[in-house]
Amino acid sequence: MNKLYSHIIHHKRDYLIIAVFIILSAVIRFTPLIHGDIPFLFDHGRDMLAVKSIVVDHKLTLIGPFTGMQGVFQSPLHFYLLAIPFILTGGNPAGGTWMMVGLALLGIFLCYFLGRKMIDGTFGIILALFFAFSPTSLAFSSHFWNPHWIPFCMILFYYFLYKSIFVDKKFWLWTGLIVGIIAQFEVAFGLPLFISLFFIVILFDIKVLKSIWFWSSIPAFLITFFPQMLFDVRHQFLMTKTILSFLHGASNGTGSIISFPTRLFYRIDEIQRATIFSVSDNRMIGYFLFLPLLIFPVSALFVKKLKKNIKLFLFFVIIPVLFFLFFLCYSHEAWSWYWIGLQTSYYFLLAFVLSRKDRINRIFMYLCITLFIVGTIIPEATKLPLISQGSTGTLKNELRVIDFIYHDAHGKQFGEFVYTPPVYDYAYQYLFWWKSKQYHYLPTKDKNGTFYLIIEPDSEHPYASKGWKETVIKTGKVLWSKKFPGDIIVEKRMGN
Repeated sequence: MNKLYSHIIHHKRDYLIIAVFIILSAVIRFTPLIHGDIPFLFDHGRDMLAVKSIVVDHKLTLIGPFTGMQGVFQSPLHFYLLAIPFILTGGNPAGGTWMMVGLALLGIFLCYFLGRKMIDGTFGIILALFFAFSPTSLAFSSHFWNPHWIPFCMILFYYFLYKSIFVDKKFWLWTGLIVGIIAQFEVAFGLPLFISLFFIVILFDIKVLKSIWFWSSIPAFLITFFPQMLFDVRHQFLMTKTILSFLHGASNGTGSIISFPTRLFYRIDEIQRATIFSVSDNRMIGYFLFLPLLIFPVSALFVKKLKKNIKLFLFFVIIPVLFFLFFLCYSHEAWSWYWIGLQTSYYFLLAFVLSRKDRINRIFMYLCITLFIVGTIIPEATKLPLISQGSTGTLKNELRVIDFIYHDAHGKQFGEFVYTPPVYDYAYQYLFWWKSKQYHYLPTKDKNGTFYLIIEPDSEHPYASKGWKETVIKTGKVLWSKKFPGDIIVEKRMGN
């Protein structure tokens, strides 16, 4: 602690800047959370029901959320981490988002602290700036979802990888472990990231292939999959059979095959959205911030001081390049969350180029940071007073509906039925359970007596709710119908 204190005192100007980043970022991130203006959708309800099953019902699980392949599951790590805010907040549905915001604020500090250890203080400050205020980074902490852990983990990944290659081979153990943890949140990102390690070693330090420390990264990576392995053994290798079937072409898994020309167009658009357009909602600003990345390798050919930085430039650019090539070879859909860690990769690359200490880079550094502040941070900050009514799946609108129904029931038992486009009403199942602790009883699925219909809008199938009422509900005299913010309709009915 004394060492950390003296370090902060010695670099107090830098830490003051980081403190400003954290405070302003906290205001931007916490404002919608405090007002309940956050999403609580199908996935959130499913995850919170799983966490409730673990904490309240004491039913431990070896698997987490399902993937695009039927029969293949993510790790349960996401559920067990969500159990922490569940316990601390008594199951508050916003608890997971509070944790993600806290993780983002910690990430800002780590960007500077670890960035300084890797390169220098300027690199750490610029890295923290992009991580704190880029729109995609703000989106990661706007709600809880298993891939949203990855941007934070990528900070640790780059630190361990840098140490492994340039400082001490012993860090390969930690690099393998953090990649394994990343794979637990989204295997479609973690697996290509693990494969990338071998290409990186060949490019930067091929001699390390003789070191036991490099090969220790493989068991460190694999050990994180122990829960899924145990599940697979218990269920006659269900996941293994599904994956092998997909590799042999017997199963489409994640969708139909895309032809190479179409796939090339898609991948170019996807890599741009994961990198260039991750730093601003304004595409022109994104392209301008990308310009220094083109100029740096060219200027390094003519400026002696920059030549020694080419290796580090390649170190930071290699992961996005490899991911583009991997998914170019992958013939199926590559969903947006398959690229989710590349935003952090891009922040590292931008910070490295802009922090180089030559005259041209300094000019671009001041221009880019000014443009980023004016075009990204200020617009985000000016949104704060404009708290909206929220959309259909906004937590405050769903709770508004549930509270209204409970008050209208006057403490008497009632039934509830939900029409929602995702079909499964996991979000309302969880919210009714959480609210039942306040009102001391749960609604039923009974159509005898008073029951309520909650109908969410379905823009793709506007008449589907009418068909649902005629085929699923069928009965009950309509006493009243009321529309709530988010275009949610509630009907009160009296059954036989």
